[in-house]
Amino acid sequence: MNELVQVNMHEAKSKLSQLAERAWHGDKVVITKAGKPYLDLLPNVDTPRARKPRRLKGKIRMSADFDKTPGDLVDGLRAVYEALAVLMFPKPPQIPCGSGLARDGDPPFNNGPAISNGAGLAISGYSRLVGSRGE
Repeated sequence: MNELVQVNMHEAKSKLSQLAERAWHGDKVVITKAGKPYLDLLPNVDTPRARKPRRLKGKIRMSADFDKTPGDLVDGLRAVYEALAVLMFPKPPQIPCGSGLARDGDPPFNNGPAISNGAGLAISGYSRLVGSRGE
């Protein structure tokens, strides 16, 4: 747009909303009084405040052990993690040899190697389900 719009004070009072929209979209709106430019209507543009280094110096304190996690919190999180792992990865049922579902001589499910989920929790008993190569 970028048009120059000049209006007198009386007209500006009655059309303030429309003039504000035009100013917001880039038009230069000048309000006149007695035929002479009196006011410029400009959109409000936030200007970022200049950064003052060290303005909070001495106001923020951090303990020397801020990066050490309390042991009871670690134990609590570990218990929650293990409970979720049990819910997400329940143990498969044991199928005894000779039941018709496993061949005679096959070991039961829970005799296979453990599978680790990468977070330190090993889940045993899945070797027969995923195959001998860990697929």
